Amino acid sequence: MNEIVSKIKNFFMGNYKTMVIVGGIIIVCFLIWYVFSGRENVSSNGVSTNDIRTELSNAQDTKSDITDTASDISNTSTDIAETVGNLAESIDTATGASSKFDAIIDECTGIIDQIRKQPAGE
Repeated sequence: MNEIVSKIKNFFMGNYKTMVIVGGIIIVCFLIWYVFSGRENVSSNGVSTNDIRTELSNAQDTKSDITDTASDISNTSTDIAETVGNLAESIDTATGASSKFDAIIDECTGIIDQIRKQPAGE
């Protein structure tokens, strides 16, 4: 038994530098594993990836709704502009008709005045 212990002791003493380098590499590997293996310690602020994915999806849907609403508003404003233009044309038409009506009334009044000025016996 002493022979085995003596051989192990001689092996370690003869290869001291190699054993220190290998031991150092093993320790560094364990340190790297310890630092990078604990991913559950990364802070998520209590929000899971699926919750964030859902929020992004909802934000995209809301953006789409806003775009559709803006398009509807644009179409409505175009329709209102066309209606105002049509109303302006209607007002012009009514004003023109009113002017013609006034001219017809003036002409009728002139005819009535001429009839009244004629002598009754003719």
